[in-house]
Amino acid sequence: MALKALEPLADQLAHSRAIQTDDYFPGVWQTNTVDGVLYAVPWYVDTRLLFYRRDLLKAAGFDTPAQTWSGWLAQLKAIKKMVGPQRYAVLVPLNEFEPLQILALEQSEPMLRDDGRYGNFRSDSFRRALAFYRELFAQSLAPTMTNTQIANVWNEMGKGFFSFYISGPWNIGEFKRRLPPELQNSWMTAPMPGPTDPAYQTPVAQAW
Repeated sequence: MALKALEPLADQLAHSRAIQTDDYFPGVWQTNTVDGVLYAVPWYVDTRLLFYRRDLLKAAGFDTPAQTWSGWLAQLKAIKKMVGPQRYAVLVPLNEFEPLQILALEQSEPMLRDDGRYGNFRSDSFRRALAFYRELFAQSLAPTMTNTQIANVWNEMGKGFFSFYISGPWNIGEFKRRLPPELQNSWMTAPMPGPTDPAYQTPVAQAW
């Protein structure tokens, strides 16, 4: 835009039947504008969700994924107890920032402060999210591994190396293609659980 190499899209947008601004979240739409002028149309937003082995969750005594952190932690502990020391309840690769980011975004305080100029990482909200994230490793619910150490997440989830995996919607098609037919009914997706139960939030905050 600074080099005047991009064409404003207002005229094309006004005559487009395919692009409707109401179909887009305001935040992602605004990242394509400069000084109120539209120069691009959003193509991709990286939304994450839970992939899980519903058969293993059922075997651990739960019918559906939890909706709260405390409920999810109880499920992860039950799965870990069931699968033993060589397998895990959830895969959270150490070199992926998105899981921690999601936990922080679920909190009441923003991740950025001072008009978005600085990270708000000393806030109680971020410390609470970081404390929960840390517990996944401290209690051996997640392996201390990077995504480069998991050669094939689909096979490993199919083998039960982990039962929960945080990923994007593109993996819905991958799990359908890569898992064998006999495992197609064994997995499902769910929204990320949130810290909606105050009884859990207070102890985590005090841990810091």
